[in-house]
Formats: sequence, C-alpha cells, structure tokens
Amino acid sequence: MGWGYGQNEQGREIGYNVIATCDHPGCTAEIDRGVFYVCGGDHGGGEFGCGGYFCSDHQRLPNDVFLCFACAAEYEKNHPEEAAA
Repeated sequence: MGWGYGQNEQGREIGYNVIATCDHPGCTAEIDRGVFYVCGGDHGGGEFGCGGYFCSDHQRLPNDVFLCFACAAEYEKNHPEEAAA
C-alpha cells in the first residue's frame, strides 16, 4: 500500500497523487507530495528534515536522505565529520 493521498499532522494534503509546486521560495517546479520529494524522507520530516516538499533542484543528499537546502546546511553544521567525507 502506498501513500497516494492523505494528510499530515498539520492537515496538509500529501501523497504521490497530490500535485503541487516546490516549497522553495520562488520555485514553480511541479512536483507531487510523495516521499521522493519530502525533506527528511518521510511525511513528518524524519530525524533531520522539515517535512516540506522540494524539487530535485532544491534538495541535497548529505546523509543518504534528501533534505532541503536549509535542513542540509543544519545537518552539515551539526555533523561536520560526515560533511568532510
């Protein structure tokens, strides 16, 4: 069973059937709100993410989980040993 449609804890529509735009300010890229685009790897944001939805141009992969730029910078600040690798 997949996440075609649902709502997160804030009541925001989520799932791969929900067509949306990237949450990065000013970006108009069309995405869906499936786990591929969510910062942190799950709809709640996971351990290191914010739970926003970002296109591939606005994601980084510092810890084997896609994070938005702000969360990736915070992760790298708090885990410098991994950022140097």
